[in-house]
Amino acid sequence: MLRRSVCRRPEESMNRRIFGILAVSLLTVALGCEKDNVPSIDVVQDTNLADTQADTITQTDTVVDTDVRDDANVPDTIEDNGASDLQPLDTTVPDADDDVEPVDVTEDTALDTGTPVSCTTNTECEANQFCDADECGGTGVCSSKPDLCLVPPVPDPICACDGNYYDSECFAGMAGANTGTGADCGSGDTCADDTGCDGGSYCKKDTCSAAEGVCAIKPELCTIIPNSVCGCDGNTYTNSCMAAGSGINVDNTGNACSGAVTCTANGDCTSGFCYKTSCEASAEGVCTEPPLICLVGGTAVCGCDGTTYNNECLAKKAEVSTDATGVACGAEVACSSNADCLESEYCDKKACGDATGTCTKIPLTCKPIFDEVCGCDNTVYPNACYAHKGRTNTMDISECLSSKTCTTNLSCGSKTVFCMLDVNTGVCSTNGHCADRPTTCEDATVPVCDCDKTTYKNFCEAAKAMKTVKYIGQCSSIEL
Repeated sequence: MLRRSVCRRPEESMNRRIFGILAVSLLTVALGCEKDNVPSIDVVQDTNLADTQADTITQTDTVVDTDVRDDANVPDTIEDNGASDLQPLDTTVPDADDDVEPVDVTEDTALDTGTPVSCTTNTECEANQFCDADECGGTGVCSSKPDLCLVPPVPDPICACDGNYYDSECFAGMAGANTGTGADCGSGDTCADDTGCDGGSYCKKDTCSAAEGVCAIKPELCTIIPNSVCGCDGNTYTNSCMAAGSGINVDNTGNACSGAVTCTANGDCTSGFCYKTSCEASAEGVCTEPPLICLVGGTAVCGCDGTTYNNECLAKKAEVSTDATGVACGAEVACSSNADCLESEYCDKKACGDATGTCTKIPLTCKPIFDEVCGCDNTVYPNACYAHKGRTNTMDISECLSSKTCTTNLSCGSKTVFCMLDVNTGVCSTNGHCADRPTTCEDATVPVCDCDKTTYKNFCEAAKAMKTVKYIGQCSSIEL
């Protein structure tokens, strides 16, 4: 049996092959997509601001459908095989071009009007403020406590209204203490040591060697602000307030804490000499060994011997203390009273009523010339030299001594005057003239002996006691 052969054209065969390949490719893509867990993207425009068209995804779909439509803030309800998913609210970060209203996180506070708050005590101010008034207990304004204070190079304690001393007004303010007038840091009574003060007080002195001071209250509370000071007891304290709290004065020279031996005279030193920066006999110095070599140049200093040295080293080499005031070398120092001058000087004025004068050396010796003058202290002196030796200026004798004669103090008729007896060649007469009785005297040492053989410190002290001076000098135990 013969079979009939069928012949196809080459073009037809090629088309069939291409069709087969495409069919297989499409089937492969369909199967691959069926296995992918990629959700379809909904690009249908919403017009009612609610998504009512469901996106059908497979049971294993765990990716949240990305909604890129206008209803960004409306929940998107999607049905996954009958289940209902609620899309979270849109938390997309806004673009830089979007208008975003800033969130106000500032705490509500009262408006600062800048008006000062009146006060009389710290309780009326904020915690970081204190009541700053012109006088203690007076009306002031609430002021901020300083956060920072400059430490003074040399402590100059100031009395505050809380009864404590502080290194400066700033440190007082930091502690919440006012420094107005009327502050009371102690009785203010003069004292020689702590025994002369009440309990809870101490004898506050300007220097460790000062003979007198004033009673001051020991602070019970001090700020812990480091400003180390040297105590006269040789210990270092955090600040002057803490030193005062321990009843200890401050040594501004630092010698008490340096191990140096302090002195007032050369005899206090086992070696070297007592070097001081003052010519006062009672001033405190330090035992110092004279240097062997010194530079020729430097800052000139005035020596207490009246010589100007090219530098301090040369003065020490000569074992001479220096005079910071320069008075020993002829420098003039203005004054209003003797308090402005050294102990060895007096405030020399042209007239008793002058406001200012010049610190002048007290004369060491006076000639025995009888030329009576009246001192500005209302005391009769033999001559002007003795008045200056008594640290006072002079005026006419008629200002002190009257022409009224007397024999006793009672005959002068007043307690403000006394009977100054006539003295001839060391012999006291029974007659005299009424003279003024001084009420205050300068601190001068010119011993005198009265007609009753009693020694007084000076002419003024004798007149104050209503006594007549017989001769200059201490009374002798044997008199002819």
